[in-house]
Amino acid sequence: MGWLDSGRPAQLRQRCTELLRPRKDIETQKSDEQPINSPLFKTLIDYVQTAGRCSVLDLGPAFGSNVTFFGELRCKLQIADCAAALLELNAREEIGPEVYARELQRLLPLAGKHPFDVILTWDLLNYLHKPLYTALMTHLSPCVSGDTWLHAYISSRRDMAASPQQYRLNHEGRVVLMDASAATQPSPCYPQQTLRTLMPRFDVSRATLLQNGMQEYLFKGQGRGHRQT
Repeated sequence: MGWLDSGRPAQLRQRCTELLRPRKDIETQKSDEQPINSPLFKTLIDYVQTAGRCSVLDLGPAFGSNVTFFGELRCKLQIADCAAALLELNAREEIGPEVYARELQRLLPLAGKHPFDVILTWDLLNYLHKPLYTALMTHLSPCVSGDTWLHAYISSRRDMAASPQQYRLNHEGRVVLMDASAATQPSPCYPQQTLRTLMPRFDVSRATLLQNGMQEYLFKGQGRGHRQT
């Protein structure tokens, strides 16, 4: 996990290219896929384009097209690629808050980081049991301010894909679903009231139901802002 910044020296960009090459191969194979209709993500991208240099935390994998898109917007992008590790932690039994806190510090070392302007969770939150969901939000809270936006896809149907899906951005900043798994598992179908309990540092700003059964959310961070207006 580390900052991928379009303003960094050429050797860092070259290293990022090496790390992202396998992801780019996948993207080439899926190049005929159509973007999904995600109006609130478009709203978020419009904000990023007008707000200037933003700090973005992406909990998803490191797709080259995502790095390129945010790099062209001069965003400071940190990619966690932590879904697999969180699901492994999620499957462990009889874990207390202290263990969650220690493991999250290892997976997401945020000490000393300034508040994020944007946090992208994609559909990952659907796959976290409530204790880990709460622990993740607690871990992120020092990097949440009144200017922080969090985007999420929350399943509203009885069943959902058996594992978190992979999303990338095309050159227009539209969302493309990479792997639509045929296998399914029961969905938690978190209602808004439960989400408010699990995410005390966020309020629901907007929500809309998508054709694929996902409820798309934009959450706004609580607290004092960090951007100068």
